[in-house]
This record gives sequence, structure tokens and C-alpha cells, in this order.
Amino acid sequence: MAALDPADEYAWASLGATRLVHGEAQAALTALDRALELKPDYSWALIRRARVWRELGDPGRRLADLDRAVALDPGSPWAHCERGDALRAAGRDEEALAAYDLAPTLDPGYASAYASRGSRASTSAVPRKPWPTWSAPWRPTRPTPGRAPSATGSYATVTVEIGHIRSLGSRSAYRSAP
Repeated sequence: MAALDPADEYAWASLGATRLVHGEAQAALTALDRALELKPDYSWALIRRARVWRELGDPGRRLADLDRAVALDPGSPWAHCERGDALRAAGRDEEALAAYDLAPTLDPGYASAYASRGSRASTSAVPRKPWPTWSAPWRPTRPTPGRAPSATGSYATVTVEIGHIRSLGSRSAYRSAP
């Protein structure tokens, strides 16, 4: 295995994200802290570190990292959704729903924004405001050029209506490798 470049913030942030997936929260924190030492305005690393704070049970640091990520990249629907999750966990339902409502206006194709808002709104004590219906086809990411997949995913149409997700239908499409 090649050595990690000690001056590459992306490598450190990716290592931190990977460590977290493997349940190594403290190692993830160390790697993400290093990434942020190298590049303090790295919003992706801040969002990942906020997930570490969630696992370590520190909601204050989690929200502080997400507030900073949103300030650095206000056009990121991912940052707003993650911040909404942190606000919801802190019992700040109205602010959470505002973050979820903002995310799809930044990127109407960001399906996670609709899912986050829908799942949180259905359990929230805050009354829901009417939300317009949104419908779009979903397709899996295209395979990497030069790599032949043995199968592809399915096609689905999803409608989000007043914060609830309802699948309208799907079909699977399979192709064998050439």
C-alpha cells in the first residue's frame, strides 16, 4: 500500500471518512483534524467531522462544524441537510425544517434533501406547511468507462408530496457484460 501524502488534505479527509465507516471514530477524528489543519476552509471535511462528533456524542461540536460548513459553502444542499439533522437531534425542529426546505432550492435534483425533509417532517411536532409536489426519474450512476458491468440498476420515478416520499413505479434493466 502506498504511503499517505502528509500534505494532502483530501487524502486525510478521505481516510477520516473511511475510518468512520469502519467504526473507528477516534482515528477518523484524528485524520479529519489533520485535513482541516492543512485546509481550514474545507467544508467537506467539516461535514465529515460533524458525523464523527455525532458518533462521539458531542452535539455542540457537531453543530459548530456544520454551521461553519454552511458558512463556507452556503450553496451546498448536503451541508444544509446535515445541519438540519443536527438541529433536529438538538430538538430545534423549526430550524431543522427550514434547513431541509432550503436544500432543494439550492439543487432541485438533490434527492436526499427531499428524503431528509420528508422523514423528519413526518415525526416533527412542528406543523407542516404545504410543499409542492416534485417528481423526477432516478437512474443509477453510469458505469466507469472501460469497466463492463455485469448488471445495471433499476429505474424509478419518485414523487415527494408535502414531505412524504411515494414511489410511483420502477423497473429493472439488466445487461450482461460485453
